[in-house]
Amino acid sequence: RIQAVWRGYKVRKWYTVYCESHPPINPLLRDKYYHKKLSSITDKLVKSCTETSESLDNFLSTIDNSLTESRHIMSVVDDSSNISVDWKEISKKAQTFLNTDCAVCLSTLEISRSLTILSCSHLFHTSCITSLETFTLHYTPYLCPVCRTVYTRMQYSIQF
Repeated sequence: RIQAVWRGYKVRKWYTVYCESHPPINPLLRDKYYHKKLSSITDKLVKSCTETSESLDNFLSTIDNSLTESRHIMSVVDDSSNISVDWKEISKKAQTFLNTDCAVCLSTLEISRSLTILSCSHLFHTSCITSLETFTLHYTPYLCPVCRTVYTRMQYSIQF
């Protein structure tokens, strides 16, 4: 009997934790679930602000200052990407990779098509990298689709 009570207690506890971490499938219950989650997060945020005796305005101004600093740091990082690039060294590195496929279109890099090398030493068809940049218009600076680093680019010719 004690064992059955204990099992019931553990199952109820597990189910409660499960219900708190998994949204229901029913759309109405799902809305209620997310509303309850949002309310609890908001209550915790307000409670943390009042516990530290900061006013909400001070809290929001701290967030604004942090955001301003983050934007400043990111602008410095973006400016540092304009450093001069040693293209000879990058082309040597690209030749050591022996990559013969374009990572955007997955077709073979052919001498007959114009190629572009990025400052991270990855090779692409010029039309592929141009299309990718056009597609990611709002995400400047552009990131290499292979290694996700900020790059500069140059026309390239190579013999495989």
